[in-house]
Amino acid sequence: MVVLQLKASGVDNVMKFDFMDRPSKRSLKHALLELYALEALDDKGALTELGKWMSEFPLEPSYSKVIFASQKLGCTREVIDIVSLLSVDSLFYIPADKREESNAAQMTFRSKDGDHLTYLNLLRAYTKVRGDKEWCQEHFVNRRNMRHVLEVRQQLNRLCVRLGLNTETTCGTDMDAVLKCFLCGFFHNCALLQPDGSYRSLNGSQAVNVHPGSALFGKKVAAVVYDQLVFTNKLHARAVSAVDPLWIAQASPKLYDYEQLSARLGTFAPFDAARARIFRYRKQYGVNLGSMFCLEPWIATIIYDEYAEHNPEAEGDLVECMGQCSAEKMQAHWDTWLQRADFEHMASMGINAVRLPVGYWILGHGFAAEKYHSHAKTYNRALYYVGRIIAWADEFDIGVLVDIHALPGGQNNDSHSGATGPARLFESRKHQDLAIKCIDAFAYLLAQVTNIVGLQIINEPQDHPELEAFYERALKQVRVQSLALPVYVGDAWNLDKYTGIVKGLRSRFGFVVLDTHKYWVFRPEDKQYPVEQLIKELRETDMPELLHASDELEGNLVIGEYSSILPAISCQGTDPTVSMREFSREQLHMYNSTTAGTFYWTWRLQHDAGFWSMQFAINEGAMPSEYFPFGWNLSVEPSHEVIVNEAEKRRSEWREKRLQGHMNYVSQWEGDFGFDHYAAGFDKGLTVALEFFSKLKFPSKLGFI
Repeated sequence: MVVLQLKASGVDNVMKFDFMDRPSKRSLKHALLELYALEALDDKGALTELGKWMSEFPLEPSYSKVIFASQKLGCTREVIDIVSLLSVDSLFYIPADKREESNAAQMTFRSKDGDHLTYLNLLRAYTKVRGDKEWCQEHFVNRRNMRHVLEVRQQLNRLCVRLGLNTETTCGTDMDAVLKCFLCGFFHNCALLQPDGSYRSLNGSQAVNVHPGSALFGKKVAAVVYDQLVFTNKLHARAVSAVDPLWIAQASPKLYDYEQLSARLGTFAPFDAARARIFRYRKQYGVNLGSMFCLEPWIATIIYDEYAEHNPEAEGDLVECMGQCSAEKMQAHWDTWLQRADFEHMASMGINAVRLPVGYWILGHGFAAEKYHSHAKTYNRALYYVGRIIAWADEFDIGVLVDIHALPGGQNNDSHSGATGPARLFESRKHQDLAIKCIDAFAYLLAQVTNIVGLQIINEPQDHPELEAFYERALKQVRVQSLALPVYVGDAWNLDKYTGIVKGLRSRFGFVVLDTHKYWVFRPEDKQYPVEQLIKELRETDMPELLHASDELEGNLVIGEYSSILPAISCQGTDPTVSMREFSREQLHMYNSTTAGTFYWTWRLQHDAGFWSMQFAINEGAMPSEYFPFGWNLSVEPSHEVIVNEAEKRRSEWREKRLQGHMNYVSQWEGDFGFDHYAAGFDKGLTVALEFFSKLKFPSKLGFI
């Protein structure tokens, strides 16, 4: 409030203001950032028209923003009432000898949505009886504080009328509108439910406990907004209400302007939870769509060759070479690199998932940095093509793993990170903040798309000391958008270390998958051994390593990139195609035994004249031509309907047979073994199995647990 008043009084540089009791620089910066997020300050730190309006109120800026938001959402009367109620410390009193009676009386006003609406119920009841003294005593209502609430409400009403607000605007029974208003001012005061049942705040990841006096005490909801944190023996949130996690990011348009991004991505069919469950949990037989976005010169050769004299290495170099033609040329590439027929071809082979590498810059203006900043308009149409890929894939029941292949500053030293030169992501807090913003945007866009199997938040990062903290921060932000969206993270070429790290992250953030990449062509030792030696290494070294990681992660491990490619020396004296076929067979056997999915690198090259292209490798016989999980497809088998109907007819017979066998086995011991639970479990298991078999065009095998 003080910083806003200083700005309103003409103090431009608050950091240099001569305070009598000077606050810390950190607290001043925090206050300025909060005002920026509330849209009270512009990008240059100057007071906005909204900021001037907010400064008219003798309130903390968050409350002023809540009142402002109530105009648009049509609930000004309700919001003013609740803001007035929050001006006092307590609305009820609890005599030590009548605690149970007091709690029972408060239940009269309780809202399932939490405290804000509970308080509103109380005020309505209080005004209905005109503050009757006996009524207050009967309901343990603090009459003095309620009189103060009415005084504050009167003052706020007068001020709002003076500023041109209609204070009689009401939302009726649409109480979601009220809670969305409070999020507009208190989006920074939110906490998410964790897998262990606790809550953690969004800013700082503090453990937050719902206050025992709250209507939500002891209840578990996906996300909460709260008025303030108080410390007793624990950190408690007071004035707590349940909110939809998706509302949180929408509540601060200054920081999260996603409507335009959604419009560019396009619309999809309504989210189908049953289909999404299969897409996300089935075993993945996949391929990468390299250089559709995040272009690499050795894959998309033609578009780079035109500028060979400038030797562009990364896509940022390429668009700089293109200059004013960049939008036209990039769009021509996106338009032609992949077609619907590609997905039809994949589906005919049994490929059920694609990994789509994208650069952070495809989000366009407000998200692009460095070389991409001046070319942000180049990417105005990029999300449309991302949406087209997702839609084509969905048409053929193919899941899409969106892989943020490049982050601001570069997460590794390779040009496919979007930058040339040393990685700078972890050397700059500014780069990391932008990376989190981009990850949050992708999560917002993809969380409710049925055939999205997950979001990979970083590709092949350096094993930097800050990587683990970055993962935690990114996961926390993704969980603002979705508690269910699977998140994939890279192992930084250190599978054993990140197996332990991701195991810990999974316990806090739920569905997290570790991605490891396997190549036998880049290491110096790869160029020393014949194929027989490499196969031996697969069996004796890699297989145990993958088995251990898979066991630790409960199977939530994928091979995000692999290839049939071998060094020339490994194939010396043999037919290279035969050697690669044998090696690929060994790889796939190992991966299918130890992981939940595989993605070949890559689907195509510019001219498909090399084994890095999956299509070329298949055509040459180095890779299998079919990937159906059960070795067959339904084009030559009985229909889904016939098989499912037969299974349902025999459900009772199968259940009784399995149950009887189970009872016979355990009857040798004494005790109550809850056989009814076994029967219910069998029914649930069969139902899920039939879904995996019949919900999509081809049967699916369970991959993740």
